[in-house]
Amino acid sequence: MHPYIAPRDAVGSFRVSQDVLALLRSEGFDLLVSTGAALAAVSLLRAPALLPTMYVESLARSEGPSLTGRAASVRSSTALFTQHPNWARGRWSFAGSVLDTWVLAEPVARPDDKPMKILVTLGTIHPYRFDRLIDAVLEVAHEKDEITWQLGSTTRVDLPGTVHSHLAAHDLLRVASESEVVVTHAGVGNVLMALSAGRVPVLGARQKLHREHVDDHQRQLAAAVVSRGLGEQLDLSDPSRAALQRAAGARVIDRLI
Repeated sequence: MHPYIAPRDAVGSFRVSQDVLALLRSEGFDLLVSTGAALAAVSLLRAPALLPTMYVESLARSEGPSLTGRAASVRSSTALFTQHPNWARGRWSFAGSVLDTWVLAEPVARPDDKPMKILVTLGTIHPYRFDRLIDAVLEVAHEKDEITWQLGSTTRVDLPGTVHSHLAAHDLLRVASESEVVVTHAGVGNVLMALSAGRVPVLGARQKLHREHVDDHQRQLAAAVVSRGLGEQLDLSDPSRAALQRAAGARVIDRLI
């Protein structure tokens, strides 16, 4: 297993891309497809000249290409795709959105005063903390709520419920499926995980201003998900339990199943 590559870690990405190139040369691949992360751009740029390459920009980029996307576009033969039609121009073509998979189901009736079973996941991105989301959940949580936490790089000793620094992907999906509400940072992986569990995620967006990420792309993703009715926004400066209550009564269906 390769060591963790932090956001915008060019040196780490270049190092790991050596193994990607070795794999590409050892087998007869017909196409290299990638999306997001610095490793993607480095691998695309260093791919063998005769191998067709394709880059699909992250769902989180609703206003234009990321730094990785701009780097990937340097290779003129790489086919470029966006998941947001508003900035499909030039070499960038609209490819549809991964969110097209899900639709809202009939709401689930539940009393507003019933305790909730809640999963709170901050993702595993390092080295960024996200105390604001934790504090917002603590502000709106009730004493009888059953809460499971996945904290990643955020360490706290003041939390009720069950606390994990990291859960394996299959365990996280299981806990999400067993929970009524999934509160998560607005990361693509966690959003798709919550939707795969049939849950409408309650989203808190990390911000560069608070040193929670390298930029504000999570605000773009949260807005895109909420605009489709597939998520709820948690206002971290003035949190309300109402967002959790709405999510607890909502479910999504994968229309491809």
